[in-house]
Amino acid sequence: MVPFSRQKEIPNNAPHSKRVLPALILAVCGMTMLGNTRSAFSQEAANTQTAKAASSVSSGNNQFAFDLFKNVASAQKDANVFFSPVSISMALAMTYAGSEGQTRKQMAQVLHLTGSQQDVASGFQSLMASMSQPADAAYQLKIANALWGQEGEHFQPEFVSLMHTYYSGDFDTLDFAKTPESLATINH
Repeated sequence: MVPFSRQKEIPNNAPHSKRVLPALILAVCGMTMLGNTRSAFSQEAANTQTAKAASSVSSGNNQFAFDLFKNVASAQKDANVFFSPVSISMALAMTYAGSEGQTRKQMAQVLHLTGSQQDVASGFQSLMASMSQPADAAYQLKIANALWGQEGEHFQPEFVSLMHTYYSGDFDTLDFAKTPESLATINH
């Protein structure tokens, strides 16, 4: 058994198609390999960007938690204080996603958010994933996020999509004028 077979050398006077086909095959193989390499580099760059975004969000969330605790604890000097800063900052980050202008700047400052809107959303998505499904934990955490808007108002589809994609949250509308029904719906 021969492990490989010799191909005949293609003479220079051979028809053009016999010389072009091997070159085309090599070119396509090279492009495929280059595409795979680019894909691997793109994936690595995306993972690095996501890790940086998650680190930034985590750091900002910690600073926000300390600021919030300091304010709440100073107002409740003789009481035990318990709250979930991650839940609060995540809910506020969801509303931050729909903010603009001065409001966005002020929210970013208070929440210690840096980077683009995409970076913040990606960072929170990564943070939620690491908390919900840690590799070595014997628990499963369910995070329930939802925003409610006034029924009849127009909300940008990109904003609603951002809630579902990055925050795993629902966005629904209801009539806030119907207070008992609204409260029952939200707290259900």
